[in-house]
Amino acid sequence: MRPPDKILSVIGKSCPLPLIELAKAVQGVAPGQIIQVTGDDPIFDIGVKDFCEAKGFELLELKKDEGKKFIALIKC
Repeated sequence: MRPPDKILSVIGKSCPLPLIELAKAVQGVAPGQIIQVTGDDPIFDIGVKDFCEAKGFELLELKKDEGKKFIALIKC
């Protein structure tokens, strides 16, 4: 997989702030580009899935690292 075109960290922010920042970030991303979002909110994974579905974006990958951090790759 190619590297992301944009990287966003919303570590330390809780709902709804991660999704608000993600919505702002995707405005500057062209269709087909990939954005990587990292967050640690306990419901980050659910919010990202719902966001992608609502916007018609493809959720390429969603994983949780050794700690409590989620990493999502989204194709806009």
